[in-house]
Order: sequence, then C-alpha cells, then structure tokens
Amino acid sequence: MYGMRRGMRHHGMFGGLRTMILSMVSSGPKNGAEIINSIDTATMGWWRPSPGSIYPMLSSMVEDGLLQKNSDGRYSLTEKGQAELAARRSIMGSFGPFKKLNSPEEVISEIRSDLEFLMDLGDSLKDRKKDIEDLTEMMKKILSRLE
Repeated sequence: MYGMRRGMRHHGMFGGLRTMILSMVSSGPKNGAEIINSIDTATMGWWRPSPGSIYPMLSSMVEDGLLQKNSDGRYSLTEKGQAELAARRSIMGSFGPFKKLNSPEEVISEIRSDLEFLMDLGDSLKDRKKDIEDLTEMMKKILSRLE
C-alpha cells in the first residue's frame, strides 16, 4: 500500500520527501525501490511513498545536483547533496522527532512517551511480539548494569 497514514501531508513526513530521500541515500547508494522500502522501514510502515512520487523526485534531485545516478541504477549523494542534508538536519535537529537528546533525562522522557504510545496500540502489536521482547531484554541489560 502506498501513501501516508494518519493525516500526513503529500509533501512527506518529517520535513518532506526530498529530506527523506537524502537521508536514505546517505547510508549508501540505493535504487528507487530500495528508497521506497527504506522509507517504509524507517517510518515503521506509516509511510510508503509511491513510485509515482519517488521517481520524479529522484530525477529532480539529479537535475538539482543533489544526487547522481550510477551506472547500476542506484543513486548516490553528491557533495551538494551531503551539504543539503547536513543543513536540513541542522534545522530540523531542534524540534520534533529530529530533536537531539542531550541528557539521560530527555532520553528517558522520550522512551516513556514511546512506551505509552505502544501501550495504546494494544492488540495491534501482536505481530511485533518478538520486537517487544527484544526491547524488554535491552531494558533488563540496562537495569543489570545499575546494580
């Protein structure tokens, strides 16, 4: 299923499709399908952009000099693209999901909010039971270090 869920606008989640593409390609060259899948994974299924939005944006970003299309069909960040991503991250780093957490208190507060969100999801998390168990084990390891 393509598109955004829960009221996200057409211009994209977390500051736009362009920012998401820059971010996804920053970890290494990707083709359009890999970018779509990476965005879907990064947003935990909340947003899966359509090929009709990704491919025109990729072409535009190549024209703008932010990406280069490699001979294997994958896209890589150019120096200009890296600078653009750094600038966008700097601007977005001061609010919302991009805010940099500077203290254990802030991290704990964010985790608490995320856990409350997961609790609200209830039975819809049944297919994510293994992930929840893994998170529980991580928390147990943190607790054991404090003893």
